[in-house]
Amino acid sequence: MVRFDGYRRSPPLPSPKQQWQLLLWVLLLGMVAIVPRWFLAWRSSSPVHSNHVMQESVVADGISVSLRENNGTQVQEAGSGSSQDKRGQALPLEERLARLDFSSVSDDAPFRSKEKEPWFGTLQILQDVSAAELWRAPAQRVTFAQLYRRPGDYRGKLVEFRGRVMGVFPLHAPPNDVGISQYYQLWVCPEEENDPIVVYCLRLPEHFPRGERISEPAAVRGVFFKRWAYQAKDGLRFAPVVLAPSIRWEPIITQSPLPAEPPPNPLVAVVVAAVLTVLFLWYVLRVREKRLFPKTSGSSDHQSVLRQANADDNQDRNENATAESTEFLAK
Repeated sequence: MVRFDGYRRSPPLPSPKQQWQLLLWVLLLGMVAIVPRWFLAWRSSSPVHSNHVMQESVVADGISVSLRENNGTQVQEAGSGSSQDKRGQALPLEERLARLDFSSVSDDAPFRSKEKEPWFGTLQILQDVSAAELWRAPAQRVTFAQLYRRPGDYRGKLVEFRGRVMGVFPLHAPPNDVGISQYYQLWVCPEEENDPIVVYCLRLPEHFPRGERISEPAAVRGVFFKRWAYQAKDGLRFAPVVLAPSIRWEPIITQSPLPAEPPPNPLVAVVVAAVLTVLFLWYVLRVREKRLFPKTSGSSDHQSVLRQANADDNQDRNENATAESTEFLAK
């Protein structure tokens, strides 16, 4: 009697559809592991600019063109006379400013020759004042809208605002009797506003950038002069003008960024996916080979089972023969 209960059934081989599904899963896992890292590295290496900074740059660009076209006439018109008002040097800053005559200043117009006396008179006072006294004196916090709508209320008074300097241009001062040879024209967008305030200051902080495409945070404290009319690219515009000895630069100190890792080569993803595919195919072929061509150890097990079955049959036959012989002798 042959026994077949010793055989172990081989696991069923995956169907072709299942094999393709497994292959697709392997490829998908490989791409998920590599593609996001490559994409993030590519994004970190590309320049990113916020819309707010881009809008400010556009505003500064439009302003700078008008400055180049009008700087010469503005300075020449402002320099037809001189101011020798040295009164009240020991008086508080607000009292010295109150002694100046701003009646010749006209709003909604370019700089006029008749405005030279209050112009250089204000600059002379600001030139002599110390930074400590300037920032200790009482000043009104203002916005672009306040200076634009009510220039008469703020003219000749100390004002203060914060914003971003979008453009810096050095200008030669016309001949004068107060010893001012040049000043700087700054275009400053106050906080949460897009319209600029024009600031004329005598000095700049050390290492402060120049040019028309900058964006530096600063605090400004100076004397409001007038609402100035200037020619921009899109037509006539108006901007408040503030005179200041300098500005308070407030640069944002950030840690130096770590060097960006180079984005992984897409070829690496292809190679990894190919290796995973080869391993998967090797595994499938290996299983198929075991199924179709069992190893010698499996054949030995099969032969041992057959030998055991034959031995059992021989033992049964011997037992039957012995029983028959015993019955014969008993008779």
